[in-house]
Amino acid sequence: KAWEEYLKYLAVAVGNLRMCLDCDIILGGYVGGFMEPYMEQLRKLVAEHDIFDAEAKYVKAGRYKKEAAALGAAILWMDRYIDQI
Repeated sequence: KAWEEYLKYLAVAVGNLRMCLDCDIILGGYVGGFMEPYMEQLRKLVAEHDIFDAEAKYVKAGRYKKEAAALGAAILWMDRYIDQI
């Protein structure tokens, strides 16, 4: 029951972000890493609130299961290093 309620709140948050930013929404962090089995259920909940898109295919789960923030922070430095080579 708690998971169902969490998904409802997450769907509202995702919908609000979509309306404000008009871009794909990628769920990251620990939640995003484990959302793949629940993505269709979440998309259905998001689509209920979205008058512009009935499928909500713009909601995606992050690819990295662990330490995604560390990888994101390291990309800048990796790019700089590669540019110097």
